[in-house]
Amino acid sequence: MPTPAASPYLPPLHYRLLLRLAACLVPRSARTSWQARQDARLFHWWILAERGELPRRGRESAALLRGAFQDALQQRISPAAVTGMIRGPLFYLLTAACLFTLLAASTRCFAYTRHLVELALLLLPGPPGLRSDVLAGHAFILAISLTAAAAMLFIRHPPAHSGGWRYWTFFALQCALVLTFVPLVWIESGAALRACFPHHEGLRALSTLLLTLAYLPSLAAALAWVLADQRARCPVCLRRLELPVSVGSWSSVFDPSATEFLCDRGHGALLLPDSSAGAERWTRLDQSWAGLFSHSSG
Repeated sequence: MPTPAASPYLPPLHYRLLLRLAACLVPRSARTSWQARQDARLFHWWILAERGELPRRGRESAALLRGAFQDALQQRISPAAVTGMIRGPLFYLLTAACLFTLLAASTRCFAYTRHLVELALLLLPGPPGLRSDVLAGHAFILAISLTAAAAMLFIRHPPAHSGGWRYWTFFALQCALVLTFVPLVWIESGAALRACFPHHEGLRALSTLLLTLAYLPSLAAALAWVLADQRARCPVCLRRLELPVSVGSWSSVFDPSATEFLCDRGHGALLLPDSSAGAERWTRLDQSWAGLFSHSSG
């Protein structure tokens, strides 16, 4: 079989340049072997194309180059790496930043919220004035929701395990983001709905009531998700735990049914009971387990 350099069937220059561009995506350690494989594939494909054995030459060439770029991206960003990034705390913070950015862009940088803040600053020094009922209504609902959220967090807060300041700082940050984002959505959505009915006081009042009734359970659901997410994170590296394994039995008193999760960095295992009667337990793994984890941080 002739080599690509010595063969008269040399692929066109633009095809070879596109393969060189795709090779830039491959890690340096694997780039030479990857380039050799892709050059061989392109060379063999071009021989078939020149012999007229490919009836759909343009479609076949596009599929060949698309497959080369996809393989190069998988060499650079593997599915395991993407999954690991999603399980980490940075992905959560980036997602929250994107949501806040979208909300700010769609509400002219929280225009109605800024209006309420300015109104509050005007009313604080002196007696109640213009539109104090609007400010009082929002303040009352916010006070109720934040009080209920504080009670919920006090009753159902995640167990301490052996988490340090990073564990509790991340939990506080999650709660702060949720307790800021959901009320902002409620305030700005209410202003947008009321703007749709400028001359119908009844529809404005009904839309405000329905939105408020949806706001309170939405805030509770968001906090419940935060609690569940925090419980499913490693207290050392803050990554979401994985590899769930069912242990115990529903019919046993001394070994009740539970689900055990493992940190993929080898920091420990979390035992979550399947019933409310059991207690959660975090077991820290020592360095003797590090060899079983390919991504162990040591």
